[in-house]
Amino acid sequence: MDYRPVQGDVGENGLYQVFYPEPGLRLVVECFWQLTVTAGSYTYRSIPDNCVDWVIEIDTPEISLLVPPFKTPTFFELHGPAIYFGIRFQPLGQHGLTGIPVGEWGCSTEGISAYDLLPESLAYRINDMLVTEKTFEQRCSSLIALLSQEISAPVADRRFHRFISHTLTLPGEEINVDLASASGISERQLRRLSKLYTGLSPKSLQRIFRFQQTLAKMHRCNDPSAWAAFYYDQSHFIREFRAFTGMTPLAFQRMSVLYNKEKIR
Repeated sequence: MDYRPVQGDVGENGLYQVFYPEPGLRLVVECFWQLTVTAGSYTYRSIPDNCVDWVIEIDTPEISLLVPPFKTPTFFELHGPAIYFGIRFQPLGQHGLTGIPVGEWGCSTEGISAYDLLPESLAYRINDMLVTEKTFEQRCSSLIALLSQEISAPVADRRFHRFISHTLTLPGEEINVDLASASGISERQLRRLSKLYTGLSPKSLQRIFRFQQTLAKMHRCNDPSAWAAFYYDQSHFIREFRAFTGMTPLAFQRMSVLYNKEKIR
């Protein structure tokens, strides 16, 4: 799976960094990212992308959380100075480390401690490594070497994997629950497996994938009319955009997803 979701821009250059691993590991890990927060109280606006993120605060080992997928804009309160390092997994990719379905632990968008979900020794090794290495590039390089040994192919129902693949490869306007039959699974089974493996309904997954496909084309190709390839009309697209970001496309394009709460009062 080679899926590249989009989060919004951080206004100040250099505060947010991202690294995409090589194709082998990319089947499981979508990217590594690092967010530097300067002194003050901040809010980070995150939008749905169907991915699990492992978020670790450098120098604060107890803050190591796996955050499940969500279907509405979610706000995280951050206090600086601090550095947050993240592993964003491909959809279902986190199962290559945990083996535990999201439906069994992802009951809150606040996430669950990595020490409760992963082998404790692995969680501590990764935290120690991130503290030892002093640059983002060094952290990514060391983490790739470690994960290449520790991570395995995600274990999930193959029919649900096919459903995810079909959803990502079909044009946006063709996304619907009828893909269940093409994946060799009944709609009832699909709903059960979707809740088990992602914590979301099949319809929510599809809507978010379509939204992310549109956002990626708008963002990477600088094409404000990209919605036309995925939605029947502009009003439908704007309703979906508001549902997943809480604002209009133009407002989202102009804002920083990381903002100092004290400065906007």
